[in-house]
Amino acid sequence: MGRPFVPVGVIPACLMPFLASGEIDEAGYRRHLADLAAIDGVTGITLNGHAAEVHALSFAEQRRAMAVAADAVGGRTALICGVYAESTRLATELARAAAADGADALLVFPPNSLMFGGGGRPGLQADFVAAVAGATDLPLVVFQYPLAMQLHYPLEALVRLCERVPSIAAIKDLGGDPRLHERTIEALHGLARPVNVLTTHSMWLAGSLAMGARGIISGAGSVIADRQVALFRAMAAGGDAQILRGRVREMSRLVEAFYGHPYVDWQARMKETLVRFGRIASGHVRGPLAPLPDGDWRRMETIFGAVGFGPSSLYAMAATA
Repeated sequence: MGRPFVPVGVIPACLMPFLASGEIDEAGYRRHLADLAAIDGVTGITLNGHAAEVHALSFAEQRRAMAVAADAVGGRTALICGVYAESTRLATELARAAAADGADALLVFPPNSLMFGGGGRPGLQADFVAAVAGATDLPLVVFQYPLAMQLHYPLEALVRLCERVPSIAAIKDLGGDPRLHERTIEALHGLARPVNVLTTHSMWLAGSLAMGARGIISGAGSVIADRQVALFRAMAAGGDAQILRGRVREMSRLVEAFYGHPYVDWQARMKETLVRFGRIASGHVRGPLAPLPDGDWRRMETIFGAVGFGPSSLYAMAATA
């Protein structure tokens, strides 16, 4: 471990640059990590998550991604490594490997194998998380999937899980329902051993923070972490309403650019932005994802122009917020 993990603040989920050959672009990955670690107000970086196309990374590539990150920015900011696996055995192997390679915390994804009726046996997911916790002393962040999915933890089950596994430090909440999100914050922050709720509700980020979310883990942070920091600070300070409204309006437009229909293209959109802004050399994604259509980039350019978002302002806002 490089430094203690405190589950608060802005924690961008980094992208994974690929070469045209499909191999990891390690030079581009190192630069991307360095860019994120240098943003004033970033409290950690999430690796091997959805933003990094972890579904398409082999075990060896996930280990390499963790090792490169530790070498590139370890000690400068906390590194939260995803544990994305379809079996408990592989998940525990990934957890031990991440700890050995320098992770400061783990983000535990629910196994997709439980989407076929797993909601009827919530104990299966709980046992999965407990097994990961038993494989390492690292603090855990539990990924709460959308309410509509069988992989979602019912609130009562989530509370029991947090009480059962003392190494759970936070959850990444993508539940998707504002009222449930508010109830989750109230329940987990009110535990005898509080568990922090970190939001990933980019579509209504200000509302989530107003409800009491203590931080942000988001793939959008790979491109707009500085804007997230500015919004997080403005919300925490209870500052000028006009300034806050401006932050919210800009965030809303940028989120529209990255996560608009079809949602499936969001990694390609963010990579293309960093390519065109001169931060990485290649915007390749791994299949079944596909390159961004030219028409979609023109749509994004229009939005960027309307809010003044470009190469000179990329990653720059937090320092002046």
